[in-house]
Amino acid sequence: MKMDELKNYIEKNSIVDGVLEELKKAKLPLVIFGAGDRANYLYRYLKKSSIGVDAIVVNAPYWKSEILLDDMLVEKYETILEKYPKINIILGISGALLKGRDLFNSPNVNKVYALSVGVMDDYLLEYAFFIEHYAILQDFYKSLADNLSQKLLVAHINGRITGKDIDFDLAPYRDPEYFFAEFMKDQMEFIVDGGAFIGDTVEEYKAKISAEKFRGSRMYCFEPDQDNYRKLIERYGKSDNVSCYNLGLWHDEDELCFNNVGGEAGAILQDGNCKIKVNSMDNVLKDNKVTFIKMDIEGSELEALKGAQKIIRQQKPTLAICVYHKKADLLTIPQYIHSLVPEYKFYLRTHSAMPTELVLFAIM
Repeated sequence: MKMDELKNYIEKNSIVDGVLEELKKAKLPLVIFGAGDRANYLYRYLKKSSIGVDAIVVNAPYWKSEILLDDMLVEKYETILEKYPKINIILGISGALLKGRDLFNSPNVNKVYALSVGVMDDYLLEYAFFIEHYAILQDFYKSLADNLSQKLLVAHINGRITGKDIDFDLAPYRDPEYFFAEFMKDQMEFIVDGGAFIGDTVEEYKAKISAEKFRGSRMYCFEPDQDNYRKLIERYGKSDNVSCYNLGLWHDEDELCFNNVGGEAGAILQDGNCKIKVNSMDNVLKDNKVTFIKMDIEGSELEALKGAQKIIRQQKPTLAICVYHKKADLLTIPQYIHSLVPEYKFYLRTHSAMPTELVLFAIM
């Protein structure tokens, strides 16, 4: 499907309103399957939509006692099947992760709903938003350097408006995330890791190159979450070529409210539960060499790019920037990067089996 074919398809195939209406009318107990960030946000989304949830479950191999998701205790799926003669299930996990498994082939399961609402309030796109900004999205589509990128953009928009999990079957789940062989250069890299978490991007890079090249490379890891930062330091605090900063990336030095809940939902928010220090890449790294910038910082990518404009203009590093956290990201981030370096070529790749977790690569 091409961009100009989306208009009619999306308008006819959105499932969000239909699923919500059906769940409101349903008489059976409703069970969320999954207990991660996605399930947590789905639970809160359903509550806002006045839809009650009777249980949140995982199957026995993944269950641990006394796990809370928001205000509900996570239960064993097998226990719930014994408790209720009939249930409806809504997936709080990607359907791509359940391929080839027969978890729901039980006479107790009436219907399984797959409604993808993301992990942040800005995930779902409205059809009106798509139509309003169609010209900009079409220009972005035309600017993409390969057919795979164009297919991914169409699938991404399709999924975010329709609420469907669109299986794209690109690669094994979460590998690669940022270091795709086709984009890697035969050189030692000087990498800025925005949203370093506990060092998983360092691990990915380390696994993709020789030990000699890794020792000659350098990584600047920025992680604002205290718990994640502590684990990052435990893993890489003593490494000569890994520098760790307990900072969020931003357009300038500041102290901001942060939603410190761990995982994907940790983000800079006005009503966050703590404060974090933030600073710009230009301020912190100054004239240090940078050849690769990765950002997965939960909606702060544009502000962080503004704080890296000197480095980007002067050094033209490869960029790997997440563009799926806010609905405007697909519009503003490509435009801003091209305003800094018009010569960049754009590619899109995803770091999951679905086209929802979209990464924009800008490459010279």
